Amino acid sequence: MLDLTMVNNQCLSLFGIIVRANRLNRRFTLREMAKKSMISHTLLNKVEQGQTTITSDTYQKITHAFAVDFSMDASKDLVFAEQERKIYDAIYYAEPQKANEAFERIHQDEKYYLTSLNMIDYMIVAVAVYSHIQFKGMEAIVPFVQTLSSVIDLANETQKRRFYLFRAMHHFMNQDPELVKKDIQYVLDLNHDEVNESLARYILARAQGYLHEIVQSNNNYHRAIYLFEQNNNLRRSVYCKTFVAINNMKIYQFNDVMDDLSLALRYATREKLDWLDFVIRMHMVIFEMLHGQYEKALLLANDIEFKNIRYYCLVAYSAIQINNRSVYEKALKAADKSHKPYDKYHVFDHAIRFLAILGNRDQYSDSDYEKALKTFYEATIKGHEFFEMEVAFEHYKAFLVERRRYKDAYRLTNEIITLVKKTIQ
Repeated sequence: MLDLTMVNNQCLSLFGIIVRANRLNRRFTLREMAKKSMISHTLLNKVEQGQTTITSDTYQKITHAFAVDFSMDASKDLVFAEQERKIYDAIYYAEPQKANEAFERIHQDEKYYLTSLNMIDYMIVAVAVYSHIQFKGMEAIVPFVQTLSSVIDLANETQKRRFYLFRAMHHFMNQDPELVKKDIQYVLDLNHDEVNESLARYILARAQGYLHEIVQSNNNYHRAIYLFEQNNNLRRSVYCKTFVAINNMKIYQFNDVMDDLSLALRYATREKLDWLDFVIRMHMVIFEMLHGQYEKALLLANDIEFKNIRYYCLVAYSAIQINNRSVYEKALKAADKSHKPYDKYHVFDHAIRFLAILGNRDQYSDSDYEKALKTFYEATIKGHEFFEMEVAFEHYKAFLVERRRYKDAYRLTNEIITLVKKTIQ
């Protein structure tokens, strides 16, 4: 049982947040929970708002209704404090494996933490860890994100700043960049230190790059690079420089791009940063494809160890361009069975359909080809996949011009011009 004297003197608001969060987790309204607790809804509301002292009778009724005991365990709370610090340090220095290992130390006692005075901090830590582990934890933390969103107004400033920062990363993983920008602006508006600002700028820049807001994105990357290097965080600095190079590819500023990517690759290889290694090598392949060097692109693709659906689509398209039927067929077959990262708009599923028809054009009607091409093109626009969008646009425009549908080709071209103008503003 909690020390009610301590709660009443020191952490009424925190206890109220715990009660409210547990009620919301069980999907009870205030009146439903009050009835179940056999207290008035007015009293329960005051408890949740931290506006009344907690009597032993009220405490017993609430814990009985929840079928939990809001207990305290000093040894577990000490472990949490130690691992929480390690987790945030690991995330700041882009060491997801260390963050995951530290989180596992406390995750085994999750049931305790979700009914302890560390509940809010535990859920924020979970959001922080899983939002930085590619493809792993998006579904696992949805309930935590929803609960925290409902109670965060009662939290302290540090908790709010951390929550909005890592919810922004969660939004980015869910391909919701506008929500990222909203959360990061909240973080930047709060009182903050350089550590929080650097991560906030990095996440914001990622979202802006996804939206093709390249100038704003690069400005935030450069600010983040300065802050990271001030704190001797070379790893995050290299991440930023890699994405600046990728951004520059999107606006066809190719000067020094391959040199910058090569430098980042050497660092990623030396530090055994598998995810960064994959990102860099994939964009080296795209760089060569943008220059029409498809044989060179295929050679670079051979050096990539991790292969996902986008990898195989790039290989299949390159093989079509140099009439390598064998590589095309193998890549297309592998694409349909490969690892698929979260793809909200199914860009690469549509890419597979387009490539299947493009590589066997004589077996399909113009209607089938146009339908697949249009669907692929529209998905690339929604999904902000810049290279795939260019491929779809060039083929779609060529198709329309060949059929003398000049008005449609003109409309399509104007769409792309509008996007390009937005990109370079």
